[in-house]
Amino acid sequence: MFFYTFNAVKVRKNIFIFAVILTNFIITMAMSKVEYHPNYDRYVEMITAHPNYNGLYYERKQDGRVKWVVASKSKNWLKRLAWWDDVCRRLGITIQKDCYAKAARAIHPTGKHVCQCCGKGKSIFYEYPTRPTLKRLNMAFGLELEQTDYTISEFVTKFCKTWDSWTKWRKY
Repeated sequence: MFFYTFNAVKVRKNIFIFAVILTNFIITMAMSKVEYHPNYDRYVEMITAHPNYNGLYYERKQDGRVKWVVASKSKNWLKRLAWWDDVCRRLGITIQKDCYAKAARAIHPTGKHVCQCCGKGKSIFYEYPTRPTLKRLNMAFGLELEQTDYTISEFVTKFCKTWDSWTKWRKY
């Protein structure tokens, strides 16, 4: 009788190694095929050249594009963190949860972020309807809007011409 024995630890280790290799391959392929919208490229260059971001650490990739992402807790991440801490201090923002988001909104020159895929500018502020609100608005007005199609004030201006139309969405 033949009994095949296997080492479970060795099998798990090989599966882990395969998963890491596959993940790295997928990430590499995904990153190499990304084509950024020209508006996004212009936006990134505007941000890096703007005086509000003077001293912010960033690198450039081989293709010349700005490399925004840095590994957490890395040397480069610590450089950026120190820069953001300094920005917060200059603006009088206490270093605590959400302080960097507040500082980023305060120094942003346009108040709009440009999508790297479609090239459209979208607000950096919380002014778009939440998903549940958007669902109710779409049902009430017979629309099929996406979350960032209109800010709340733009929606009201465009679709709520009368009091009846303004209160219409509450029924849903």
